[in-house]
Amino acid sequence: MHYFLFLVLILTSFGASLKENIQNSLATIDDKGKVKVKLNYNENPNPKDYFTINEPGNFIALGPLKDLNYQWQGNYDLNKDSIVWINPSLKHLKIFNLIHFGTYNIYLKFNNVSNSLTNKLSGIEITQDEVTYDSVNIEMFSDKQINYWTKALSKDWLEVVRGKIFRTNDNEMFITFQTTVYEKKTPIYAFNGKSVLKKAMGGR
Repeated sequence: MHYFLFLVLILTSFGASLKENIQNSLATIDDKGKVKVKLNYNENPNPKDYFTINEPGNFIALGPLKDLNYQWQGNYDLNKDSIVWINPSLKHLKIFNLIHFGTYNIYLKFNNVSNSLTNKLSGIEITQDEVTYDSVNIEMFSDKQINYWTKALSKDWLEVVRGKIFRTNDNEMFITFQTTVYEKKTPIYAFNGKSVLKKAMGGR
């Protein structure tokens, strides 16, 4: 009985010590610029209602989806104001020094959109400077909104992207997206982006 109580006291003490060490642990960045987080940080920076939040703007109905079957292109500016979340285990300044701020080109193409009977969207391709995207999952949320989500690989990070697509007129679309950047399975930072995409002439 005494041995059992002694063992419980040791385990309790060890658990408290471990919890304190986790709470006080810090992340570091090695000589190659890789982020090394000493704990498995489980906070999710992505709002659950992202896809249902109303976006400000005058958007028109998407219309027959075959009319979207073009390449659309635009750009967005990634700056410090774009960053909406940084893992609190990391120092903000060091993360800012690792991010390549600037203007990025982005291209979107609707694939083989539909036949005249079904009016269904079969797929979207997204390309961007220095980023390789996986296949894109899509949802027709309403007659004015398309939701999409995908993964992407850049030089140093794994990115999880969620976005919404709207139509402003016959020749322009508006997209807004949130990207969460991971080192392995740990979220490092998240940023928001938006862009007006214009129909590329001859880009069908």
